Amino acid sequence: MARLSKKKLLQKVIDALQQGGLKVDYPLISGEHPFQFAVDRQGTKTLVKVYIWNVTHGGNTRGDDEYRIQITSNVSKFVRVDGGINLVLGWSEEFQVFAAFDIDAHPGELGASPSFQIDLAALREAGKSGAALHRKGGNEIAAAIRPDHLASYAINRNEVHSGSLDHVRSLDDLDFSDLATSAKSPTFGTLQELANRKTILERLAELEKVVGIAGASPMMGHNGPPPDEASSSAEAGLNTLIEASADLKMELSQPAPDLASVGKSASAFQRLARLLKQQIAKAAETLAEKAREHAVEILIATAVSLGAKAPDAISAINGLLNAIHTWLGSLF
Repeated sequence: MARLSKKKLLQKVIDALQQGGLKVDYPLISGEHPFQFAVDRQGTKTLVKVYIWNVTHGGNTRGDDEYRIQITSNVSKFVRVDGGINLVLGWSEEFQVFAAFDIDAHPGELGASPSFQIDLAALREAGKSGAALHRKGGNEIAAAIRPDHLASYAINRNEVHSGSLDHVRSLDDLDFSDLATSAKSPTFGTLQELANRKTILERLAELEKVVGIAGASPMMGHNGPPPDEASSSAEAGLNTLIEASADLKMELSQPAPDLASVGKSASAFQRLARLLKQQIAKAAETLAEKAREHAVEILIATAVSLGAKAPDAISAINGLLNAIHTWLGSLF
């Protein structure tokens, strides 16, 4: 399996964080290592430092189930960002998952040509379920993380390396209808609640810009010629997005938004994100490599209309869902 360059490894991290709903202030994507950039979490900038290498098999003298990262690039010690997010990662091109290691377990000099291990079972399980743990010697816990779970891992990394995956999940896994209900009464009108609400509206505006529906009416396109099957699907997806956007903006303009309606809108955006991912997967499975990029653009046009591209659309939807999730959590 070919090893990726440092530039491509960094791009893997950036793409995964953005698709998980975090806004990334783009760094200069170079071969220089480690990488440092900032992410925006609900209006708060947090510095991120990333050490990353390719995950490879341990070698002929190792067992079939042992994989590892080899610490190279003249890294003799991990230098942290104080108060930031410090990540030690590997990327497995074979399994399409990240390996994540506990930086706190390696506070001093790393020694000569050290390597960090993770087992085959964890890599395979993460590909299926999103995340898996590998309990190493000395109470150290490593993790395998699918890209759609990386943002959640980055935020909850301390809990992960303590042995818990409870908070590591994809936005696809969240039940927004359930999150919008509670035995407690929601608290509206605090400075934090209003700031979170503003973030949702900003993320919603970004999504509308990406798919080209800013200021659109839910009835747009209904006076045109009879649609064929593809354009009918596009119009249905587009109108779903427009209606969910309008409903969400209306609720958030109220002093006490109806949370059930907000949850319904969030679920609609969630379904659209899933549709985009499914269509991309379908394109990847059925089309030759050179034809995929063009075909994906066509499929996205069918799902959302106006030719919105998959990474931008999915990233914008997930950014919105992340903001809604944070807002709902602040109410109770």
